[in-house]
Amino acid sequence: MPGTSAATVEQLAAFTVLVNEHNLLPITDRPTLYVDGLDPALAARYGTVVAAPTQAQVALVRLKYRTGDDLAAHELDRITDIAETTTTVVDISLERPALLSPMISEVKALLVSSDMNDEIFLDAVFGRRDLLGL
Repeated sequence: MPGTSAATVEQLAAFTVLVNEHNLLPITDRPTLYVDGLDPALAARYGTVVAAPTQAQVALVRLKYRTGDDLAAHELDRITDIAETTTTVVDISLERPALLSPMISEVKALLVSSDMNDEIFLDAVFGRRDLLGL
């Protein structure tokens, strides 16, 4: 990837796409976005950020799991509620393996990463950087 730093290439390579239903990713337009777990001001460079999932065309949710525990029931319920409202893309930063199968049927796109920064995540989701494996 010409013009891309080694650190950025390393972060992009750390993404694993588990679900990309109907080839949702990369998103190529500027949708209304509900964001959870990432900087709304940064996300506003990719779409119009709204306050609630009911107002959004796409929800972007980033979770960080440091313990390697299975996805907590309350987190799964919260994400399921969002996913029932709008198209939902979830990225989970993992330090250890976690049981993610309960979420796979709920969301349109599911990625796992290793502590990716928000800008690289957004660039990858919106096709501004080549996300390896898409």
